[in-house]
Amino acid sequence: MKEEIKFPKLEPNQVALFLAKLKTGHILNLDKELRLGKGEIFHIFNSLEEAKEFARKIIQENSEIESGIFTKKDKLIFYINSFEEKEFK
Repeated sequence: MKEEIKFPKLEPNQVALFLAKLKTGHILNLDKELRLGKGEIFHIFNSLEEAKEFARKIIQENSEIESGIFTKKDKLIFYINSFEEKEFK
């Protein structure tokens, strides 16, 4: 049975980052493996800069991964893949 993806409770200034396959959009778990219906997906960081550094490192190692960084459940603030970086206000 598939588990619902739960957005983590964040402290002020914290951000949540997820990783996905660039070509398919399939979400990856914390071990960077395909999430098959269960398991955590959000990495928590104490700052946006920390999260960006982590995402850039992962994407440098594997250009087929993309990342989204959130401050709130439906509030995407930064997107990174091997071709571009976008900031959202």
